[in-house]
Amino acid sequence: LAGQMDTSGQWLWATHIVTSEAISIVGASIDANNNTYIYAKTGTQATFGSISVNSSSQNYIAKVDASGSWKWVTPHAHSFYSECLTTTPSGDVYIAGYFQNSRTMGSTTLTAVGTKDLYVAKLDTNGSYTWAVSTGGVSSTIGPKHITTDSQGNVYLTGYFKGTVNIGSTSLTESKQSWVLAKLSASGTWQHAQKVTSSISLEGQYPLNSGPELLGLYIDANSMLHVYGTYSETLNFGTYTLQKSASGFAPFLWSLPAP
Repeated sequence: LAGQMDTSGQWLWATHIVTSEAISIVGASIDANNNTYIYAKTGTQATFGSISVNSSSQNYIAKVDASGSWKWVTPHAHSFYSECLTTTPSGDVYIAGYFQNSRTMGSTTLTAVGTKDLYVAKLDTNGSYTWAVSTGGVSSTIGPKHITTDSQGNVYLTGYFKGTVNIGSTSLTESKQSWVLAKLSASGTWQHAQKVTSSISLEGQYPLNSGPELLGLYIDANSMLHVYGTYSETLNFGTYTLQKSASGFAPFLWSLPAP
């Protein structure tokens, strides 16, 4: 189900996806024209308004316009495990997840080098793939948690990794699972990566309060990037250290100029 309410809480429209199989919504975002973009995991057959799909992909990225009409549906290989989606004000769509072996998005084939590699892909406002990139390391794992963009279309994401991963020209190594903050340019070039470490493994477990967790990130009008979540033991953010919480799990906010 997707819908829109006005500022007084009244429903303006609602629509849904029809399928005989289980369905889950991985992510959703909205652009400056009130178009809604949805990442849905469902079965091989599904109907989005008047658009019917029958694909082995089982995952779909779709657009709903401001009046609640489905505009397009783009299949996305079910062997790509997506974690997050965001859009720019103009309607470009970015998705991130992890994968194994070799997978194709649009005209780009990505080949994993590690146990689990991270990918980021861009679709234009018409649902066509623009680019896709990946990163990882031999015998290592890396995956995303959250993704956002700035006004220039640069992409920022948080995630987790273990082992040695190569993100652009930056190599990060940790024997325990740790967190990562990374940036790509609007054209899909890796530009920055840094890690967050702790004395314990940063597993990001569920439910909340069962382990440290990355809960989100956003960039403000002053180009400050903010990452927030929960923690218990000491966290190391480069040159800054957040001391162990005295009350068990506690919230944290990490703010820094956008790289």
